[in-house]
Amino acid sequence: MGTREELRKSLPAEDPEYRHAYADEILNLMICTQIRILREQQGMRQDQLAKAIGTTQTAVSRLENVNYSAWNIRTLKKIARAFDLRLRITFESFGTLWRDVSSLNRSALQRVTKIEEDPEFGEGVADELTDVSSARAVDISTEESANDVAGRRPGNVLPFRPKPKFVQVAGVNYSNTIRLQAGP
Repeated sequence: MGTREELRKSLPAEDPEYRHAYADEILNLMICTQIRILREQQGMRQDQLAKAIGTTQTAVSRLENVNYSAWNIRTLKKIARAFDLRLRITFESFGTLWRDVSSLNRSALQRVTKIEEDPEFGEGVADELTDVSSARAVDISTEESANDVAGRRPGNVLPFRPKPKFVQVAGVNYSNTIRLQAGP
C-alpha cells in the first residue's frame, strides 16, 4: 500500500480535529528538520546560525526540536535570509499532505543556496511559467495601489515600502502563460 492510500485511510473524514493535529505535527517536523538540514548543508553550527539571526544557540536548538510549534514568520524570514533563501508559505488542501509526508528526506529538504548555482537561473532555461491557472498581477508599487489591495477597511493597511523591481510580468495570455522579463 502506498503512502497516499495509507494517509487517506488514517485521516478519517469524520474527524477534522485529528486531521488538523496530524497536519500540524507534519508541519512542525518539516520545518525543524529542514532548518537542521539546511544549517548542516551550509556547514554551520547552531551558534553560527544563532548569530546570523540574532538569537542564542539554545533558541536555535529549540527551533530544530520536533516538539517545537511556536513558529513565527519573522523568525522564519530571518532563517531564510541567513541561508540566502526565500521563505514560501502556502495554504494547502489535505489531499496534498501525502506529498509532504513522502518528501521528508534529506535530499528533498536541501536547497541550492547560491543563485549562480541554481539551475532555474541557468543558461537555456525557459523563461515561461505554464499551467498557472489563476495568475493575477497585483500592483502595489504605490501607496495608493497598496491600499487598494488591502481593501481600504479599518485595520486593513498594507505597509507601503517601495521596493526595487527585479522581475516584471510582461504579459498574461489566455493560455495561462506568463512571460517574465528582467526589470530595470
